[in-house]
Amino acid sequence: MNDSDRKVKFTPKRKKVPKEVGETPISTPGQTYNPNTVTSESVSSSPKPKKKQYSTIRLQKQRVHQVNALQNALAFDTQDQFLAYILKEQIEGLSDREKTMYNMYMDTYEARDRRK
Repeated sequence: MNDSDRKVKFTPKRKKVPKEVGETPISTPGQTYNPNTVTSESVSSSPKPKKKQYSTIRLQKQRVHQVNALQNALAFDTQDQFLAYILKEQIEGLSDREKTMYNMYMDTYEARDRRK
């Protein structure tokens, strides 16, 4: 057998004729940028506020329900506002020795936070 006998000849059979695609018209924008219309008043120059940092405290479900119930009963908007109020009251009621210890711990935690 010859090599030419082994070759398979490919003859495409097209039954479908492709549709002709017409030219697409170029669209124009409804509005364009005009630098002359920009005023200095439209640019905001106010500084952005610092982002708050959040942390997580692990609490039992019972305590979470108590915090939420007290927050709603006393009409605080957020848990953070409620806890700040409760903690402020507790700190004001500390004895001198307890306030000294509290301040020492706060200084330690804040210094640790600054190092991170």
